[in-house]
Amino acid sequence: MVQEHAVLEELRQLAPEYFRTLKHSPEKGDYVVTLHRNGYQHLLETISDLLKLCMVATEEGLEISTDISRLNISVHNTLGLVLRLLPVHESEFMDMLRDHLLEE
Repeated sequence: MVQEHAVLEELRQLAPEYFRTLKHSPEKGDYVVTLHRNGYQHLLETISDLLKLCMVATEEGLEISTDISRLNISVHNTLGLVLRLLPVHESEFMDMLRDHLLEE
């Protein structure tokens, strides 16, 4: 039992270092993901990329117009955004947690 308390305390101390992707918002009781953009233009480009991909994904036989030009850049930017949203640090912590919980 004493060892379990020590492990639990260790995990509590490590948690803030690893739980970085979602930030708790006590006022609303939910979590926030921070998305850093260089300004409004960068934000609008990100939104535009997401919209272009949705348009292409939902339209059969869509003719690529100037509104959906440079689609490869939109795909690249969107995939980069998704990569930044992956909870990588949290997964490291979950592996540590699993190892502690499944110790024999």
